Amino acid sequence: MICDTRTLIVGAGQSGRRTAELLGRLDCERNILLIGNEDELPNDRPPLSKELLLGEERPRGLMQRTHDAFVKQRIDLRLGTRIARLNVQAAHVETQAGDLIPYDSLVIATGARARARCLSLARIIHACSHSAALPMPEL
Repeated sequence: MICDTRTLIVGAGQSGRRTAELLGRLDCERNILLIGNEDELPNDRPPLSKELLLGEERPRGLMQRTHDAFVKQRIDLRLGTRIARLNVQAAHVETQAGDLIPYDSLVIATGARARARCLSLARIIHACSHSAALPMPEL
């Protein structure tokens, strides 16, 4: 039986990924779409920043999944996709490219971003992704 219930998760960071994985375990019939505006696979950011600061090139706790892992869990992962509008009445979102994506249930897991300050401090590191954090400068 094919399920036509779709849960849309906007935000493919740590909380979005974990929500998708949990929903997949709880309801094996549910269609799960995980959308993120970043181009990299979701990762666990606390280990990323802390372990990179300790000099580990590949943090142990990064918990980065492969595309195949998402496919096995029946999670449709769309990276590099920015949501421009949310229409709650029509139950869909519109991407920046103009695509309409319908949903039955919506999870907004966009988290927070570090705000860029008008400071010229060379020792401030914004380690939001593995590629952005490497190479880690000498502190």
